[in-house]
Amino acid sequence: MQVYLDLTQDSLLVKCLMGKNQNPNESLHSKIWSTLLKTKFYVLETVQFSSTLTILQHNFGYQRVNIMKELGFGDPTTAETNYLSAKDKSRIEASQRKKLSKKRKRTESDAAYRTGAF
Repeated sequence: MQVYLDLTQDSLLVKCLMGKNQNPNESLHSKIWSTLLKTKFYVLETVQFSSTLTILQHNFGYQRVNIMKELGFGDPTTAETNYLSAKDKSRIEASQRKKLSKKRKRTESDAAYRTGAF
């Protein structure tokens, strides 16, 4: 019932009316459940651990290994660090490509509506 009440708050519904219909938490929830199968039962500790890892990755990128070290999970290997650095670089490049694509699309669509552009 609490989830229903949270999702029907006026502040959230106003965003939907303004065309902002994706709740920022949907992205995080999607990432969490991509690490755990929805069809399998997990104990609370496993869900909490997976959620923590996903939140770290969401907020800090794949370089969370330094944070994991601070939490007592040991030193990452060189291969792990290289792999996670490559994942971060790939994620950043994909984000930049997406942003550039949106900018190009917006510029192209605006060209048809310019004064004297017939």
